[in-house]
Amino acid sequence: MAKTPDPNRFHRIVGWVFATGFLMLIGLPVLLTTTMGECLPHDQLEVSGCLANKGIEFFALIFGVPVLATVVGWLTYRWSRFLG
Repeated sequence: MAKTPDPNRFHRIVGWVFATGFLMLIGLPVLLTTTMGECLPHDQLEVSGCLANKGIEFFALIFGVPVLATVVGWLTYRWSRFLG
């Protein structure tokens, strides 16, 4: 039995390529830049607050960047299907 070709295969590949590219070229450098930033010591309270904020930013980016890359890939897939 012959397999029928999938008409959306090209568009799915385009979506995956854009999602992966967004994750690698934009998401990871933003994550690295955020995690490598330093807290300048003025007093102990400000440093501990800064470190707490860095932890929140790190976890928000760890979960947010892949979600944003998925949205970019899905929108590219839909846009590619619309144009093609």
